[in-house]
Amino acid sequence: MLVSVIIPTLGQALTLKEILDSLEKQTLQPDEIVIVDSSKDNAVKNLCSSYIRNLPIKFFKVTDLYPGEARNFGIKQSKGQFVVFLDADYSDYAEDLDILVKPVLAGEVVFSLGARRKELREEGSMTIPQVFGNALSCMLMKLLYNFCLLYTSP
Repeated sequence: MLVSVIIPTLGQALTLKEILDSLEKQTLQPDEIVIVDSSKDNAVKNLCSSYIRNLPIKFFKVTDLYPGEARNFGIKQSKGQFVVFLDADYSDYAEDLDILVKPVLAGEVVFSLGARRKELREEGSMTIPQVFGNALSCMLMKLLYNFCLLYTSP
C-alpha cells in the first residue's frame, strides 16, 4: 500500500526542516512526500532540493493555495492509497507516522484519524467555534460510524 505524506506550506522553511529531518529517521518511510508551497520566495524549494537524495519529495510551487486548497492539490498529485497530512508549522508530529499508518497497513483498521494532542493545546489557542466543531465532529463520528473520538484537530 503506497503511503503519501502531504505537507502544505506558506514559507515555513525552518519548521519544515524539522519535519523532513524527522521523516528521514522514521522506520516506516513514506513512498512520497508531496510538498505544496504557496510562499513568494524560494526558501522552501531550496530546502527541499537539499533532501531530494534521501527522501522521495515531490515539490510543487503554487499561488494562493493554502492550506485547504493546497491539501486538495497535493492529493491530486499523489499516488498513495493512504494519505497523511502534516502541517508545515510542526503542529503535527512526524514522529507519529508509524502510529497512524502501521495499523492500516496491517489490516487492523480501515482508517486512522490522528489528532493533535488535546492535553498539549495551549490555553486560548482555539476559538469557541473550533472547540464546538471538535465536539460536534466527535459526536457525529460516534453516531454515524460508532467510532469514538475524544478530540480532533481544528
